[in-house]
Amino acid sequence: MVLNPIFLSCLLSVPWNISLEKVAPLLPIKQGSVQKVKDTASLKQVLESGIENATVLVADGIYDIAEPIYIQRGRNIVLRGASNDPTKTVLRGKGFFEGKPDDDLLRIGKVENVTIAYLTFTECRSYGIKVEAENFPKDVHIYSCHFKNIGTRMIKGSTSQQGMAVGGSIRYCRFENTKIPPHEWLFEGDYITAIDMMALDGWQISDNFFKDIKGRNGGARGAVFIWVRSRNVTVERNAIVNCDRGISFGNPSGSSNYVPGQEHIRNSIIRNNFIVPGPDAGIELWWADHIKVYNNTIWRDDAEGPGLRGGADEWKITHVDVVNNLVRGTNMLAGGVRLRSNLFFSDFPIDALDPHRTNLRLAPFSEKVVNKGTPLQEVVDDFEGRPRKATPDIGAVETMEGRSQIETNP
Repeated sequence: MVLNPIFLSCLLSVPWNISLEKVAPLLPIKQGSVQKVKDTASLKQVLESGIENATVLVADGIYDIAEPIYIQRGRNIVLRGASNDPTKTVLRGKGFFEGKPDDDLLRIGKVENVTIAYLTFTECRSYGIKVEAENFPKDVHIYSCHFKNIGTRMIKGSTSQQGMAVGGSIRYCRFENTKIPPHEWLFEGDYITAIDMMALDGWQISDNFFKDIKGRNGGARGAVFIWVRSRNVTVERNAIVNCDRGISFGNPSGSSNYVPGQEHIRNSIIRNNFIVPGPDAGIELWWADHIKVYNNTIWRDDAEGPGLRGGADEWKITHVDVVNNLVRGTNMLAGGVRLRSNLFFSDFPIDALDPHRTNLRLAPFSEKVVNKGTPLQEVVDDFEGRPRKATPDIGAVETMEGRSQIETNP
C-alpha cells in the first residue's frame, strides 16, 4: 500500500511544531576507566576481554565487522561513539543482501549494566544487536543509536525455555530501511522488523523513530514486537511511520519457546505512541494478559484496514484495557477487552486533511476529542512529554493553549 502523498508530505516534509523524531538528551561520560579505540580489531579485543567499570570511546569512522563482536561477560560498561553523533561512528556488516544468516554485528551475553550509545549499525543480513536473554543479562540500555538496512532484526532478543533479560531500555533510537528482502528469504521476504525481543522483564522502549520497515509482501512483523514470557514492558512515545505493522504484543503463531500456561506478555502498557501503519495492524495483541492500551494515535490511509487487532479464537487476550485511543481504522480486537473512551475514524476521508495546517485530530472532530478523554493515573504526559490536562484529550498528543495538537507552522 502507498500512503496518500498529501498525508505523507504533512508527516515527513514540513516543519512540525511537534517533531516525530526526537532529540536525545546528552548522556554524561560515565565514571571509570576510559579506553579509546580507533579500529575494528581493537574494538573487538576490548569488548571481548571481560572488561568492567569502563567507558569505551569509539572514534569517528566506519568499522567493518567481518564476524560478530560478542560481549560475553562484563559489567558497568559504556560503549559509545566518541563524538556523541551516531552518524559519525558506523559499525558496518557484509551487506543487506551479501551477508548470511548469523552475521550479527554485536551480541550481548551474561552482562550487567551495559549502555550502548551514539553508534550506527548498518548493512548486515541478520541482527544489528542481539541480546541473549537465555544468558540472563541485566540492565542493557541502547540509547541514541541508528539502525539502517538490516535484513532480519535490527535489535533481537533471543531466549530458550529459561532466562530473562531484566531491566533494560531502548530509547531515542532511529530505525529505517531503504531495502526490502528478496522473495527467497524466510516467509517469502516478510521475516523482517526493527525490534523483536523475547523474555523481557522491566524494559522501557520509548521516544524512538521507525520508518519504512517493510517486508516483500507487506507482512513485516511489528516494528516493536515483544513476546515469549515477557512482562512489565512499557512502550511509549514512539513514532512509527510507513512500516508494515506497528506494535505487536505476542505472536499468533506461538513459539517453540512458548511454555504452556504462560502468556507471551503480561502486565505491560502501550501508551502515547503515534503510528501510521502500512497494510497491517497499528497495534495487535496475542497471548496477552493485563495489557493497557492508552492514548495512542493510529492513522491509516485505508480506513477499513485494521487499527487494533488480536485475541480471536485460540489466541486469547485477557484483562486488556483500551482507553483514549484515536484510531482511523477498524477495531478487530476480540476476547477479554474493555473499550473505554475510544474514537474510530473508520469512514473519514484521508484527502480531507489540510496539507497547509495539519491537525491530526481535525477541526470538525475537535469537540469529540479535546477534553473528552478519561483521566488515567498511568498517563501523566503525552507524546511530546508535555503534561496532560486534568481532563485529557483522546489520542497521543495533548492540545496546548495557543496551538493545535500536531500541526505545521502557519
